[in-house]
Amino acid sequence: MQRHYHENKWFRNLILKSRQLGFTTYESIDSLDDTLFNPNFDALMIAHNLEAGESIFTKKISFAWERLPTELRSLWNVDNKTSKTLKFDFGKKGFSSLAVDTSGRSGTYQRLHVTELADISKKYPKKVPDIIEGTIPAIPTSGRIDIESTSQGASGEFYDMFNETWGEEPKSPQQYKAHFYNWTWDDEELESIKVISFGEMQQSERFREYAEKHGLTDIQITYYYLKWLSLNKKWNALKREYPTTPEEAFDAVSEGTFYGETVGLMQQNGQIGVFPYQRGIRVHTVWDLGVGKNMRVGFFQKDPTINRIRMVDHLVGEGSDGLPELITKVLKKPYLFGKHFGPHDLEATDVGTGKTRMEMANNLGLKFTLVPEYSIEDGINAVYLWLDKLDVNQSTCKEWIKSMKAYEREWDEKRGMYKDDPLHNWASHDADLSRYAALSEQKMTNEGQFILNRPFHDETDRIWRNE
Repeated sequence: MQRHYHENKWFRNLILKSRQLGFTTYESIDSLDDTLFNPNFDALMIAHNLEAGESIFTKKISFAWERLPTELRSLWNVDNKTSKTLKFDFGKKGFSSLAVDTSGRSGTYQRLHVTELADISKKYPKKVPDIIEGTIPAIPTSGRIDIESTSQGASGEFYDMFNETWGEEPKSPQQYKAHFYNWTWDDEELESIKVISFGEMQQSERFREYAEKHGLTDIQITYYYLKWLSLNKKWNALKREYPTTPEEAFDAVSEGTFYGETVGLMQQNGQIGVFPYQRGIRVHTVWDLGVGKNMRVGFFQKDPTINRIRMVDHLVGEGSDGLPELITKVLKKPYLFGKHFGPHDLEATDVGTGKTRMEMANNLGLKFTLVPEYSIEDGINAVYLWLDKLDVNQSTCKEWIKSMKAYEREWDEKRGMYKDDPLHNWASHDADLSRYAALSEQKMTNEGQFILNRPFHDETDRIWRNE
């Protein structure tokens, strides 16, 4: 992998990779070489946290420098050496340095390496603008930028940058080139593998199908199986840490999520698939209030014959959409509606009109039922139980699936661990919607509900609604 990348790199590079390929070691040694053989050359490696930065500097850069033969090291004058910087004095030609830090604020560099950008985006989002808007633009066109990471789900700066460039050849030094190195590049460990037959594997049929799908050898599928065992048989962790394709890497759920593993299991056991609207069963809507894309509506049916819920549709606000615009869009849907559930925010009075949003909705033809008030913790626990009996129509609920996979706990930088509290971000709106749906499920009946001002979709709609 290291040799292949060295021969195929560009001025600006994005590298999606599997674990244990030695990429950071390659970057450390190659950056040290550039620093030693180029006067007035400054290289920076940005790590995702202080501990990782110190480890890179001590175990890779300093380790390599200190183990050069004495007669070679004597050719350079070390101006200073700290816990994270090596600086070399070239006399009249100036200085060169290699530093490892968590940011590159106010520096000027000819080479930049950013390790685990996806992890930085997730746990230290305030550092991302400093990297993307501050450090990267300071690298000259002739300089080199390498940004590498394992995946942390289908969101974040690294995900966006990689997907914009994957499969495209750059036409100028300012454009990025995307590289992908999966676990099959781990040639050193693959050479030491002793083949395990499918008959000896747990879930053997699944591994057999996976090997056939990706054209894997007996040695490769044995490697993959052993990694699965080492990760306590967690398929999601296997896809995240040892992806076979870029799509698989980003489909994996990131660390610290509330429902990510559960939604992944729902996909595996067929709960997410083709579950369209069933005529004759009322559709209940559940709302999370906001403005524009922060306004979300879920459409649910409860099958009276079995204890299951079906999510048939999902609506995301656009532009400056508010409650009136979303009500109009909802009522244009060709569904036989039941109840409409919303949070207690509906009782807040609008200063401009003097009316509550509940009253505004009534005037527009939609009558809300308020969701019972529970703590966020109790609501999250209710969602876990609710997801077990939920079937989701994949084609119409893609944004909901993405949000539920990404809804995560807040990261505690001081303690280096996830808090119990949820992080409020773009994924929170569908997570709140799901809490409201779980808490309102018992009220989703197929009894008639009076719907104001809603036009009939067709004659059958008129008969079903008994009007």
